[in-house]
Amino acid sequence: MADMNHDVIVGAPEWCGEQWVNRQRRPGDTKDWGVVSLYHTRWSGGGEGTVAVVDIGGPVEFRAICTDSMRLAEWAMKMIRDHGNNYDPPLPVVLAQFSSGGDTTVEPTWTIRAEGHAVIARWKVTEPPIALVGDWAGDRKYGFSLLAFTYDADIRIDGRLIEGKPYERDIWKALLKTDKMMSSCCFGLAETFGKKEGNVR
Repeated sequence: MADMNHDVIVGAPEWCGEQWVNRQRRPGDTKDWGVVSLYHTRWSGGGEGTVAVVDIGGPVEFRAICTDSMRLAEWAMKMIRDHGNNYDPPLPVVLAQFSSGGDTTVEPTWTIRAEGHAVIARWKVTEPPIALVGDWAGDRKYGFSLLAFTYDADIRIDGRLIEGKPYERDIWKALLKTDKMMSSCCFGLAETFGKKEGNVR
């Protein structure tokens, strides 16, 4: 067998799963009008399950941390705050049901049912995903993600399409080593990060 150029990293994962981000903003606004930021978790210090930040304004307003595991939600809230997603006042934590739909390679969706509401977030894949590998997750950490960005995305609540559209964000420039602005709507598959204790080879 031919030699393979790769690293074997020693270090337990801190989080592994999928992250789905859908941020909608109305023209001229400086703040988001609708947000679904969902963490479908397979491995973490809080176990597995799903947690989603839902922040929707307008006629049908709904703001909450939705989860199917209170243990995971407690753990995830610290991770969400550490990534700069702070809400003041804090959003209530509510139990929810989650279901994914569509073809992930074409037009995936997530449906969140909580507190009498049904929220559906949609992404349409318009560009090939980007593989992100290395120490991007922070000091002495390793990380991997398969990132897909799109400007064709929306959010519905109780059948109503919320106002707003995806918009350009500059937060990805340093991470992706590009001058290109990226969309506010994206998802990361097979996402993993953890503490890097060293390399076996």
